[in-house]
Amino acid sequence: MNYEIDCEPDAIILGCPHLFPSEIKYINKFIKGKSLKRRLIIFTSREAKKQVNKEISELKSKGVEVYFDTCMVVGNLQFMGINKVVVDSAKAAYYLTAQGYKVNLLSTRDALLLAIGENSDNKR
Repeated sequence: MNYEIDCEPDAIILGCPHLFPSEIKYINKFIKGKSLKRRLIIFTSREAKKQVNKEISELKSKGVEVYFDTCMVVGNLQFMGINKVVVDSAKAAYYLTAQGYKVNLLSTRDALLLAIGENSDNKR
């Protein structure tokens, strides 16, 4: 199945609720050896950072923006130049839409494929 988005996102944002260490490891492994084609932002806790600091460092070195102990829903994404987003969380999609953002909801896998510029059919 191909994912479809109805606008070009300013960013792909994951971590609502905060990403668990296992999810950060998954993201790091998924994009290993690939380059980002779109802005990727993740949210997690400082406690999770203690467990996966190496992976977070690797993600940052690839250009992934990482924020701790805050949330995309309460942060000012417009201040960051973001008005259109892709998220993998129905909770984030609901609240961000209510705040006036243009939101597309995809699976984590499809959101990451979009971040690296690949189509979901390319990885079956």
